Amino acid sequence: MTLRLLRHLGAFLPVAGALLVTFPASATPSGAAPLTWSPCPIALVDNGHAIPVERLECAWTTTALDHDTAADTGEITLGVIRLRAGDAQRREGAIFMNFGGPGASPYDYLPWLAESWVSADRNDPIDGPKKELTERFDLVAVVPRGLIGGDVMECIHTGRRGMSLAESSDDNAWAQAIFEADTQSRACDHPLYPYIDTMQVVEDMEHVRRAMGEPVLNFYGVSYGTWVGSRYAAAHPGTAGRFLLDSSAAFHLSFQQVDELTTLENERSFLRDAVSPALASPDRYGLGEDRDVLLARLRAMPSPWRSRLLPNVKNPVELVAAVALGEWRAAHPDAPLGDEIAWLDTADFGVLPTERQAVFEQAHALLPSVYRVSGRDASEYFGPDGIAVNRATTCNDTKWPDIDSWRSMVAWRSANLLTWNGDDVALGLLCARSWSMWSAPLKLEKMAQAPAFMMIHAEFDDATPLGGASRAADTVPNAHLVVVRGMRSHGVLGESRSVCAERDGPRFLLTGELPTLKHSECTYVPRT
Repeated sequence: MTLRLLRHLGAFLPVAGALLVTFPASATPSGAAPLTWSPCPIALVDNGHAIPVERLECAWTTTALDHDTAADTGEITLGVIRLRAGDAQRREGAIFMNFGGPGASPYDYLPWLAESWVSADRNDPIDGPKKELTERFDLVAVVPRGLIGGDVMECIHTGRRGMSLAESSDDNAWAQAIFEADTQSRACDHPLYPYIDTMQVVEDMEHVRRAMGEPVLNFYGVSYGTWVGSRYAAAHPGTAGRFLLDSSAAFHLSFQQVDELTTLENERSFLRDAVSPALASPDRYGLGEDRDVLLARLRAMPSPWRSRLLPNVKNPVELVAAVALGEWRAAHPDAPLGDEIAWLDTADFGVLPTERQAVFEQAHALLPSVYRVSGRDASEYFGPDGIAVNRATTCNDTKWPDIDSWRSMVAWRSANLLTWNGDDVALGLLCARSWSMWSAPLKLEKMAQAPAFMMIHAEFDDATPLGGASRAADTVPNAHLVVVRGMRSHGVLGESRSVCAERDGPRFLLTGELPTLKHSECTYVPRT
């Protein structure tokens, strides 16, 4: 869930790690003492945002290290950031936010979102409610425990992984993957590890709600942030306010089940959006009209190229480019990397002349995925603290399969899926090999007791597929799901001019006005 990540992976850190700045004294955890707000340190928040400096504030608090037990396990320091409501006389409350990951820092994301909403034209029929929200509500984010801004958990990244198990899963590759999982586990060994999970984050938000004296907790979450929101609603239905969930992870499932769902949904999307249109226009794309023949060609591509190219293919033009690159490599297995660039200049790709330039451009766009040394992981998106929180949360939230089960899954996915790249296995092995804690599953019957809430989702979301969000909405009676048809995005709000999301989502946070139907939709309208 990336904001967007569920694909992750570590040296030993015997202490929590030194903070980068000196923080003000914290409140005591027992009484949730009021927060003391002050200007945010430049070391934490970029001052390049066009936000009135007096409105962007930071605070610190301490709370229980372990909310799951009444025993005294100690305390943990948390950071909090807010954009103060612009009109104190009309202030109605606070909207808490979580920007996903897990491991995304609100010090990075809240100022960006606040700048966008503050600068909106209040008279704009689409974006006006966002401006009004910033006038009447504080926008608040609790820094997830373990991230810089509070007590820090860090993993020292031990280097990029070797060959993906989607490229080779023989005994040697498997032994190497397990060795790397053990190495990463040692690199992430840390005293905070047992206390980094979603339910602890939920209770941290509840602590800050009480410290701020807010009667209810209103909420906007994106991607993994919807996981946090759903669990708050289940744990505290009586204080849950208006909840807007953007690009929902399938919150009724475990992380491991979401991984399976996303893997299968991405394969279906590839067949629907790339393969089927190409077969429907054989003269245009030159890939024929026999599905079995085309799929056989794709399976025959050299495995490193297939598993690196096909997961990035979203349309028939990209498919033509991927096939051309893969088959050129199959015909020239010993050619140095880079030789294909010269070949692209003269290739006709077997397509109509009108399509040739588009295929040429897409082939060049796909090449970086071939040249990378290994799969993507959290180190491309987060610092050491974010990597640590990402790994700990996903491992602690879910009881992952054992090693033998993972090997069976790898064998099945390698044999049956064209778009599987193996990036998920490293995290699964890490959790299965070394970490064994997990949180209780979401209590849907408790979530159903919370007020009705709104979900917004793009029709084509590769990170958190619509199918999972739709099924999640159907598990509770109080969900209202709005789909932006034709939109390809992970993270909806701010990415279009579609009324049902850009106007109606913020308006719900502002007024509580929900869509009439449980499932509704509108057409994607791009921003100009």
